[in-house]
Amino acid sequence: MSTPPALTAAQKRRFTGLKKQLIEACQELDTKGGKVIARDLKNLLLPTGHQKKYYEMLLHLCDALIVKEECDTAESFLDAIITNSNSNTRLYQEANVLMAICKIHLLKLGEAEFCIKNAFGSKAIKSNDTRKRFLEIVTQRLEEEALLTSFRSSDAGLSSGQVLKKVEEYCTSNVSEDGLFEDAGKSVPNSAIDFMSNINEMAKRQLAYSEQLMLPPPPGNKEFIKIGKRVFGVISRKVWPFICSKNCKVQQTIKVLEAPECIISCMVAELSSQGIGTTIVAVVSTLVIRQSLKAYCTKWSPKGLMGYRYKRL
Repeated sequence: MSTPPALTAAQKRRFTGLKKQLIEACQELDTKGGKVIARDLKNLLLPTGHQKKYYEMLLHLCDALIVKEECDTAESFLDAIITNSNSNTRLYQEANVLMAICKIHLLKLGEAEFCIKNAFGSKAIKSNDTRKRFLEIVTQRLEEEALLTSFRSSDAGLSSGQVLKKVEEYCTSNVSEDGLFEDAGKSVPNSAIDFMSNINEMAKRQLAYSEQLMLPPPPGNKEFIKIGKRVFGVISRKVWPFICSKNCKVQQTIKVLEAPECIISCMVAELSSQGIGTTIVAVVSTLVIRQSLKAYCTKWSPKGLMGYRYKRL
């Protein structure tokens, strides 16, 4: 494929602005706005031959669509990216990882395994250290998504009053951070832990034995602190936009008054359809309140799969 002509100075400025807007929209799970920005990027980049740049931007949107549970739309974008990308590129790898997550959410596990095989079989990453880091990141993300998928099959009830009461208990007893994670881990059903382990095994089957040894095993049924930390990671990705984005209700309220009740009610509103129980939401709420909302929002700002590509080891 021939190299496309360089963008003009005006086109570069427009691309830089649209890229920033798209990443911010995706971070805040504004998928409606993200689609509009992606359309503008398409109109800028495809006529000038910069298909790869466009697809890279589209991956950010696909990651947000998955978190927002718009998997059908994400699948249609990802299918086009995979079909039109060289198998030995990071673009192809990442698109297959995101497609695998879509398939896990839809319980199409055979198709998920095929996508993981494509991602892990790619020769895009030449450095052993970088590949090891990539495999670790992807495997952990798959485990987290498996937990979230399992939660959704639960009929756990959730109310702001129950969560607030539990948070007050945690704050009064001054339980340690590890103690909070342990409580969260203990409340995860064995069926969810088993499903997470099955997804981990599915991923490892796509690797040579020497690479399988590089990856840590998933948390076992009794490793409650590790399980709790996995749960905290996946829930943070879900709730961050609703309590941390600059225009959200919580941020507007906190400018006037520190209001734990507002944080809790927003979390409950977002997670009530996810099958996530009172203890887990109370643990996350307690950790957010203890760290302060500002510190939490900075530390746990969501990093999509693309965000790791250029991270130094």
